[in-house]
Amino acid sequence: MQEGKASQRNIFFAEPDERMTLLARAMEQHLSGVMITDRRDCIVFVNQEFCRSSGYAKEEVLGKKIPFLKSGAQLPEFYQAMLTTIRSGGVWRGKLHHRKKTGELFWENVVVSPLYDENNEISHFLTLKEDLTLQEEAAAVLRKADQKLREDLMLAGKIQRALLPKKVNAEEITVQSIYEPLNLVSGDIYDYLWCAKEKRCVGYVADVMGHGLGAALQTSALMVLGRQVLQSKEPLAKRVEELNRNLTPYLNDGSFAAMLAFEVDVKQGILRYVSAGINHFIALHGGETITVRVPGLFLGILPDMKYEEEELECRRGDCFFFCSDGLLDLLQEEHMLQLNDYAHGMQLMESLVVDGQGHDDATVVGVRL
Repeated sequence: MQEGKASQRNIFFAEPDERMTLLARAMEQHLSGVMITDRRDCIVFVNQEFCRSSGYAKEEVLGKKIPFLKSGAQLPEFYQAMLTTIRSGGVWRGKLHHRKKTGELFWENVVVSPLYDENNEISHFLTLKEDLTLQEEAAAVLRKADQKLREDLMLAGKIQRALLPKKVNAEEITVQSIYEPLNLVSGDIYDYLWCAKEKRCVGYVADVMGHGLGAALQTSALMVLGRQVLQSKEPLAKRVEELNRNLTPYLNDGSFAAMLAFEVDVKQGILRYVSAGINHFIALHGGETITVRVPGLFLGILPDMKYEEEELECRRGDCFFFCSDGLLDLLQEEHMLQLNDYAHGMQLMESLVVDGQGHDDATVVGVRL
């Protein structure tokens, strides 16, 4: 213990010459580049790191004025502002563009502060320099990767939109959509198929958990498998059960998808629907605007899940809005009062999406008989 106290005493109460030696050693071995200049901008001290980053040996820079380090990329006014700050006693912080001995240009993060003599007059300036070459290179790599990712996402989003069905405008039925990804690609997907011969329209709106490229890839799998729902002649609930079994292997652990499938049989005047996580839709039915609620568990939770099929009588003039959660969350009570006809309803929902108030992908498929 006594020896420890003696060691501390030796450090903190060293003789002046020893303190100066320690200070000089610290400056020399500092991990940042260190440069000291006098009031004439002549270099009087540089450390090892300065020499390493600049490529100059000490004897090549001592006594020289610092302008030989400048790259020429920064205007004289820039340096004048820096000199005004430090000569008035202030500390200057910023980035400087310098030239190495080899001619290579590089950026440094720099702090310049004045040093005072025994008369409290500024005698020298201390500069600490950090080479930003590796940081700048890493930032450039990240920018390039970010741009490449953005381009890939834009392409994925373009492909997503190209796969979506076109508007149906038949004598018996009108089907159109609103589709707005939160970002460049969407975790939402929809599809529908109008069979003019059978006068039957079958479709769905689905929402895969998450956003971005991963969710977009899963929606692609869902869309391919979902075509079986549209083309099969099985009861709608059986088709959703088959889709659930086939889709589960394509969803990551803990991932799932929400869906509402529908089938409009114009001949029989019946709307059939099955919920798999999207638990309500909006109907303009018999002159009233109603919210139709229906239970159903998400796709991808259990491979052998059973789903229930519900029916609603419908006739000419009825309208239905099948929405993903991102759109349903935007609809407030006052909006519901404005859903008094098909065209106005679609226009209202589109305005809500375009306003950008949502925090999720937003999709709606609107059907009018």
